[in-house]
Amino acid sequence: MLAIGDDTTLGWTTVALYGVATVLTFARALRAGERRDRMFWFLLCLIMLGLGVNKQADLQSDLIRIGRELVKAANLYDVRRTVQLFLFAGLSAAGLALLATLVRLRVQGADGSLALAGLATVLLYVFVRAGHAHHLLGDKAASTAAHLIEPFGLLLLLCGANFGRTRFSRKARPAWSADRQGRRCNPP
Repeated sequence: MLAIGDDTTLGWTTVALYGVATVLTFARALRAGERRDRMFWFLLCLIMLGLGVNKQADLQSDLIRIGRELVKAANLYDVRRTVQLFLFAGLSAAGLALLATLVRLRVQGADGSLALAGLATVLLYVFVRAGHAHHLLGDKAASTAAHLIEPFGLLLLLCGANFGRTRFSRKARPAWSADRQGRRCNPP
């Protein structure tokens, strides 16, 4: 099973995928024509950068340690599982709010849809991993998520970020286009 602060080949490969995703989403943000598209890709870039740094820096372990100390100081240690459940629900709500924001920014196009599907898959991994860290889920669910869900989501996101490179942007159209019947005509 993968440990927090994973220092294995798979762990470093996942960090590399986060790095490539950060670079590709940043490049897409720079190339995007419309403001909404730029915001969409730049927000994805920041998310990938943060998750990639966290993958090896192990920031969540420090947060868990600080949270444990706060719970003990507030004399809530007896109800720590309830506190953990509320924190897990808060993390889930924040992830869903983030996805909803991104959907509002960009819902059309296969590239944006692939990137959103990839991010949703990565966030599913984060939720499962957080649930495992707080003993809300079993070992088998966390192990499956660690080996399959996170890299798959990153690959989907990479496909989405790279997909738009070969398509015409809204500003740069070809000199001609086809109407609904397939006849050649001038673009509007």
